[in-house]
Amino acid sequence: MLSVTAFANKEPKTYPEEGKSVATGLTEWVVNSQHQHAHTYTVVTNAKSYLLECGHKPLFGSMGEECGGSKKLQIGDVIHFRIDKNQAYIPITKIDNSVAEEKLHILSTETQRPDR
Repeated sequence: MLSVTAFANKEPKTYPEEGKSVATGLTEWVVNSQHQHAHTYTVVTNAKSYLLECGHKPLFGSMGEECGGSKKLQIGDVIHFRIDKNQAYIPITKIDNSVAEEKLHILSTETQRPDR
């Protein structure tokens, strides 16, 4: 059995990756003849470029919400994130000022080529 102190001493989450949002877009799929969309973000770090899809699927209508919590992600934003399996996690501040983390699905990854 784990002691209560093992849970109390849990390390805080860190976000070691840093990149800049350079483009936004949409992914599309069809459910019951209805076209639905989710927001995507292209984030470039020193080593890689990531295409991230916001995990907010549409509840009503065809468009899911943008990611970023109370301050939606914009082109030019510097983003700190961590990667776990095929997901990227970003720290966010919710509308009620509580702090949480938001999950984005990694659709693709490309290695950045050094400038010549």
